[in-house]
Amino acid sequence: MVRRVRRLQAIETAYSGCRFRSRLEARWAVFFGVLGVRYHYEPQGFDLGGVLGAYLPDFWLPPQSGFRGGYVEIKGAVPTDREWEKAWWLGLGAGQTVYVFAGGVELPDPAYDPPANCAAVVLPGGIADYPHAWCECHLCGAVGIEYEGRGARLACGCDHGRWCRSNKCRNHTSSKLHRASA
Repeated sequence: MVRRVRRLQAIETAYSGCRFRSRLEARWAVFFGVLGVRYHYEPQGFDLGGVLGAYLPDFWLPPQSGFRGGYVEIKGAVPTDREWEKAWWLGLGAGQTVYVFAGGVELPDPAYDPPANCAAVVLPGGIADYPHAWCECHLCGAVGIEYEGRGARLACGCDHGRWCRSNKCRNHTSSKLHRASA
């Protein structure tokens, strides 16, 4: 007897005039919206060639106040080797940063180091890095994704060396991030 395994389908969800392929992607769109982060949902597909084939990243976040921009891929679980390979080739081929998040939006928590729900990142030169997390500059309020959620590394231009004496300051108590994560 041959047993067939049913593949679960995500529930399409509409939000802000856009139809998302899953509730998880829509939840991330809400997060971006509450933060005031501009995004484009599935703006362009790429042919990665060979066995990898076509790839349609979930979001493009253009450069904006403090944030360098990049593609954001949302996965329900830890990405497979094939999914990670596609993200890597996209970063290398497009010359853009690719952030890969697994799971839902979570509150920043200082008890976790690295912060909860970090992204693995492919930098434009093909270098992979981890962990990157959402953060806020506590001096100007700019938000973005930086290594270990260090707000002092955002491209907002604030002088953290003068005010914080470090580029390692984090803003785990950011009301903006907590509001967007709720």
